[in-house]
Amino acid sequence: MKTLPGGQKVGIVGINIKDKTINSSNPDEGTTYTDEKLAAEAEVKNLKDAGASIIILVTHIGLSNDMEWMTNIDGVDVVIGGDSHTLMGDAADLSIIKTPTASYPTIYENGGKKVCVVHAWEYSHGLGKLRVSFDENGDVASCDGGIVFPFDGENFTVKDFGPDDCLLLPEQAAEVSTYLAGLGSHMVAVKDDAETATKLGEFSSQVDEQQKQIIATVPEDICNGFPFFPWSSEICRNSATAAQGGSVCNIVSKAFLDQVRTADIAINNGGGCRKDIAAGDFSIYNAYALLPFSNTLVNIAMTGAEIVEVLEQAMDYALTKGPGAYPYASGLRYDIDATNAQGERFSSVEVNSRGAGVWTAIEAAKVYVVATNSFIGSGRDGYVLFGEKEESNTYLEYAQTFIDYCVEVGDIRNLPAEEYSTQSVIFPFA
Repeated sequence: MKTLPGGQKVGIVGINIKDKTINSSNPDEGTTYTDEKLAAEAEVKNLKDAGASIIILVTHIGLSNDMEWMTNIDGVDVVIGGDSHTLMGDAADLSIIKTPTASYPTIYENGGKKVCVVHAWEYSHGLGKLRVSFDENGDVASCDGGIVFPFDGENFTVKDFGPDDCLLLPEQAAEVSTYLAGLGSHMVAVKDDAETATKLGEFSSQVDEQQKQIIATVPEDICNGFPFFPWSSEICRNSATAAQGGSVCNIVSKAFLDQVRTADIAINNGGGCRKDIAAGDFSIYNAYALLPFSNTLVNIAMTGAEIVEVLEQAMDYALTKGPGAYPYASGLRYDIDATNAQGERFSSVEVNSRGAGVWTAIEAAKVYVVATNSFIGSGRDGYVLFGEKEESNTYLEYAQTFIDYCVEVGDIRNLPAEEYSTQSVIFPFA
């Protein structure tokens, strides 16, 4: 509990969402779950009994639950929320970034008293600034604010996700900074805080040591790459991946399926796997070099017919726009004839849910849960149908998920041919 200069006592309560099915959490023995609203009500009462006149809830239950539950608790003045990744603010200011869901703050009434609710989007992209005035009784008199987006006004990297990443020249950086600042007061150019930069520098050697940590061994080289596409592999000839593609992205897909225990199958775009897995020791650094993007894993419920459709979409994109869209999977395998028209390229599509049973023909009407990365899960790289379906974010960071898998299995090996997602492939330019 905090005491303000005027003598008012402020109580802060943290509320997190419970995992009702214990499917995505691994709590310590003895951990118990209670209802979020009932827990908040009890803590608010305790704080009020202790003399608090201002109550602030810090939650992680999503905006809709904040609105339905927390704003109705007697005595709550402010709710600072998360979990739903909600952007709040003025649409005129923020539309260049994303259309906001609600105003920042959104003000509700509970028993004639104001309750201010704010969310500041996701992943520290923005910084929420909330100003609240309270009357002598500790009730909200007014609240206002918004989200600002800090950016480095001097250094900009042209991101190519490869060795060609580079900083803009000073005059180019100045031009970009001027443009961003001109978008509105919510865009704020900042410089590194010297003291903070020094402290961060102290940890750089520790990060280097962490990256060197060996998480698995690799008995023999494992190739990255696509069937007939001369791209991605640095240690294997194209002929090594011509028939079924490389094993790397099949293994990554298998790791995702293994770790996302609520999914039946996993699908991944080949362009998301950036490196071969060379024989020898495999480190944390190697894992992040293989999977360098800021993706999480999401679940999408789809019928068998929809799964085949999204595979067809991805394959068409791979043929016409770039091979990175080429689909890899685990618990799912198929034959491809790319000489056919879109919609007729995939055949003999079979499912082995979680790799725990036998391979059976995919059922058009049956619903399967597909685990995939958040990039293609949003419909990118030609996976259009993914983007049209409702997804459930597991919030498992995809490189860390692969690390966890490697630690569990101990060594990484080429998969047997029958586990490759591509069983056979015919290309028009073969």
